[in-house]
Order: sequence, then structure tokens, then C-alpha cells
Amino acid sequence: MQPGRQRLLVWLSGRAAGVAAVLRCPAMKHSVPHDLPLPLAKKAADAALQSYKARFAEYDPQIAWVSERLAEVTFRVKGLSMKGSFEIGDTAIDMDMEVPLLLRPFKNKALEVIEQQITQWIDKARKGELS
Repeated sequence: MQPGRQRLLVWLSGRAAGVAAVLRCPAMKHSVPHDLPLPLAKKAADAALQSYKARFAEYDPQIAWVSERLAEVTFRVKGLSMKGSFEIGDTAIDMDMEVPLLLRPFKNKALEVIEQQITQWIDKARKGELS
């Protein structure tokens, strides 16, 4: 291979790696504090996720509890898939979502809606409204 062509290929591969890094889905992490016992915190989180699933059915949310503390969630927005997890900790419910580049402008609104749902169900759990 000619040296000039080899340099061009190296340069292009470096550029491609840079573009891939920009388009990669960075994680969106957020925690919602709670003061509930673990079983009740899980009920509140599950109720919030089920409420979200019903309220936003057009985004085809799928929720799967993979352990006693961890739920995996996927949904579609504007033709793009998003996935993430919800983990029930001793003092907080932690969210970790991958947000595609095109959906980053909606990140704060998504966090706001999800946090409202979780907070609402934590409050209901505190009041004894979850059995």
C-alpha cells in the first residue's frame, strides 16, 4: 500500500472512532431518595413503572424484573430504542438510561416525568395505600 493512502486510512479510521464516540448513547443517571423498607420500595417502584407503562403505552414500554432489586426497561421514542435499569437501593431508587443523541433534548423532561411517578408511588406507600 502507498504511504499516502495508508495515512489517509489511519486518519479516516480515527475520524470514524471520533464520530462513533459522539453518537454513542451516554448514560443518564438519576436517583430518587426513599425511606421505605426494601419490599415496600420495590412495590412503589413497580407501581410507578406499571403506571408509566399504561400512561405512555404508545412508546411500547417493556419492564422485566431480573432480580429482587433490579428492573430492566426498554421503550421506543421517535423510532429509536431506549433501554435502562431501575435498581432499588436501601435509600434510593437509581435509574440508569442510555439516551441516543437525537433524544438528548428530551432527557430532562423524561427525568421529570419518571421522578414524578416514582415520588408519587413512594408517597402512596408511606401512606399505606400499597398492599
